[in-house]
Amino acid sequence: MKIVHVCDYYNPEVGGILNLCIEKLADRGHEIVLYTSNISSYKNPGKHKREDITVKRYPGVAIGNFVVFPSMIKDFIKEDADIIQSYVAGFFATTICGYLRLVKPTPLVVRADFNYLERVSPIKHIYNFFWTQLPLKFADAMFVNMDIMKYAIQKRYHVDEKKVKVIPDGVDFKKINKARKKRLFGNKFVILNVGRVSRVKNLELIIRSLVHLKRNKKDFVFVMIGPCEDEDYFNTLIDIARKIGVIEHIKFLGKIPYEKIATYYKSSDVYVQSSSLESFCSSTLEAMAAGLPVIATKTGAIGYELFKKYDYWVKTPKELGEKLLELYDDSQKRKSVGKMLKKIAKQYDWEIIVDKVESLYRCMIQGD
Repeated sequence: MKIVHVCDYYNPEVGGILNLCIEKLADRGHEIVLYTSNISSYKNPGKHKREDITVKRYPGVAIGNFVVFPSMIKDFIKEDADIIQSYVAGFFATTICGYLRLVKPTPLVVRADFNYLERVSPIKHIYNFFWTQLPLKFADAMFVNMDIMKYAIQKRYHVDEKKVKVIPDGVDFKKINKARKKRLFGNKFVILNVGRVSRVKNLELIIRSLVHLKRNKKDFVFVMIGPCEDEDYFNTLIDIARKIGVIEHIKFLGKIPYEKIATYYKSSDVYVQSSSLESFCSSTLEAMAAGLPVIATKTGAIGYELFKKYDYWVKTPKELGEKLLELYDDSQKRKSVGKMLKKIAKQYDWEIIVDKVESLYRCMIQGD
């Protein structure tokens, strides 16, 4: 199949669902073409490192969370493809693909991420009708990564229930487990978090919990990996760490190439997901695939999956500190919990997920 993907932002150097999905599709012999803007939150966005994935960039203007890049329309209409997939409900990519579906016969599938907890004002309802609801109506199918989002997208945008499928995000199980454990921080107990530095990640929850380990004279380090999107928030985190006396226990490593992150998963003792809002939380799934015990807030698809199995979810720094102490003192508990979570993660291997995506594509092409 020739598959055209359309998204507002794209950076080939990071992991992310888009990159991992198109690489797996390319591995299966599909021709991949990606339409996107020349705007990225990362430096030097460019072509993909793989020759079998073509990236076409167009001048864009950032407006809030999305990017408008209308100069792609002429080339896009002429592009011959078997299937088109756009990303994010309410982003330019999905809006323009939805309207162009009226003149372009190629089936359109939407990866319909959106903030399902957002409160929508009456004025925004009008905006949403033309910018989001109508384009989704014109799509042939869409998929979301958890059941609650399927319910929410039907309720908010009045889409046909038959059009919406649930296909979870995946994890590259083999790649994660090829990495070897290293003593990157000596014999310290390593607490890991992977993700961008932004307020929604609620990283102060982890930082404040570290006091409990320090009071008990534990030898530990909290490692943060990911780009800094909010300098003010980052400075606030540093101030909190200094005031409560744990700054010497924190390592902020910034952005690390995706292919190297697996080593940090394998070299850590526990993973903490502290977000106040998540869609799926792929980094948590990657930590599970590496065999790490996970302590998490109850948000996102993986969060809900975890809490069916065991009780390592937290709301406060005190609760998190107590869970960290429990795992610090019980290596057998860490191993048993990690083993159980690794078994869950294997169900989300990318090969299984891409089978489902391919099946959806074929149904749309055949008109089923």
